[in-house]
Amino acid sequence: MTAQDLEIGYRGATACSAAGITYRQLDYWARTGLVEPSIRSASGSGTQRLYGFRDILVLKIVSIAVSKVWHEVEGSLSTLVGEINGQRVGGESNDELSQRRKAKGA
Repeated sequence: MTAQDLEIGYRGATACSAAGITYRQLDYWARTGLVEPSIRSASGSGTQRLYGFRDILVLKIVSIAVSKVWHEVEGSLSTLVGEINGQRVGGESNDELSQRRKAKGA
C-alpha cells in the first residue's frame, strides 16, 4: 500500500460495504465521535464524509467487536434473572447472593 493509497477517500456507502456495517451504524458512529472520517468530515447538509483506508479498518474492527460483545452479553444474560414491572423473568438466580441462600437452604 502506497502513501497515495492512504490518501484516497471513500464515501459512506463504499466504507459500509467494505467494513460490513450498515449506513445507519456508520452515521451514528460518526455523529457520536466513535469513528470519524479522517479524509473529510460532513460540514452540513449535502456534504459527503470521506473515509480513508485506516478509518475503514477501524470500522471493521469496531463492527466485529460490537458483534462479539453483543453475543457474550446476550449469552450471559440468558442465564440470569431480570425484572419487568417488578416481576422476575429469565433464567435461574445465579448471582452470588442467590447461591449463598441456596447453600444455606434458605
